[in-house]
Amino acid sequence: MSFNMTLTAWIDILGSTVQGRAPTFAHTYREKHLSQTNSSLGLRELMGCEDRVLYLISEIACLEALKNDGMDDIQLCQHVHALGDQIGLTEIGETGPRIPYNSHGVLSPKQLSRNMTAAFRLAARIYLCSLVPGFSPSQESCVGLVAKLTQVLEFIPAGPVGFDRSLVWVYLIGGSVSTTNSPFRQYFAERAAALGDLADHGSFGRVSTLLKEVWGHVDGRFSPGGGEAHYVSWRDVMQMKGWDFLLI
Repeated sequence: MSFNMTLTAWIDILGSTVQGRAPTFAHTYREKHLSQTNSSLGLRELMGCEDRVLYLISEIACLEALKNDGMDDIQLCQHVHALGDQIGLTEIGETGPRIPYNSHGVLSPKQLSRNMTAAFRLAARIYLCSLVPGFSPSQESCVGLVAKLTQVLEFIPAGPVGFDRSLVWVYLIGGSVSTTNSPFRQYFAERAAALGDLADHGSFGRVSTLLKEVWGHVDGRFSPGGGEAHYVSWRDVMQMKGWDFLLI
C-alpha cells in the first residue's frame, strides 16, 4: 500500500469524525475489516494504531452520520452495542500496555504500537458512548474509560521526541469528556509541558486551545446549588468559535 493512500485513509477516517460525516472511503474500510487475507492499509506502520481499530472508528463515524440523519434511538442503541462488541474482538489476546523499551533502553516498535492501539481503542469506545441518547461525561462508564485512557497514555513516550502529535485525536475525544476532577486534565497539562514550545503549534496546539475552551464551557455551567454540568460537545464549541480545522 502506497504511503499516499495510507495517509489519505488516516485523514479520511479521523477527519470524518471531526466533521461529523461518514468517511469518503468507508466502504473500502468495511471490506478491509471483513477481509481474512488482505486487511491492512498500512495504518499501523504509519501512525502506530492497528488498522482494525481505525476501520471501526470509520464505522462509528458512519453511525454518527446516520444518527444525524434521524436514525431512531432503538436502532441506534443496537448498532452501538454491536460496534462495542466489535471493538472488544480487537482486544482478544492483548495483555495490556507495557513500557515500550527493552532492558537496554531500546524502543520496541511492536510494544509501542500495542500501547498506541490501546489508546485509540479506548478513545473509540468513548466516541461510541457519546452517540447514545442522553449521554453525559459524568456517567460512571465514561469516567472509567477516561481514567483507563489516562493510564494507557503513561506507556507512550512524551516530550519533543515522543508521540503526542500522533495522539491528537485521542486527546480530543478523551479530553472533551473529561470532567472537572478527572485526572486526565492534569495529565494532559503535563504532556503539553513536556512538549515545550511544540505544544503551541500544529494540531496539538489547536486541540489544546479547543479543550481549554470546552472545559471553560462545561465547568462554568454548574448551578450554584450543585448538580451536573451541561454537556457541551467539542464540535458545538468549534461552531460557536467559528473554528474549522482538522484535529488529527
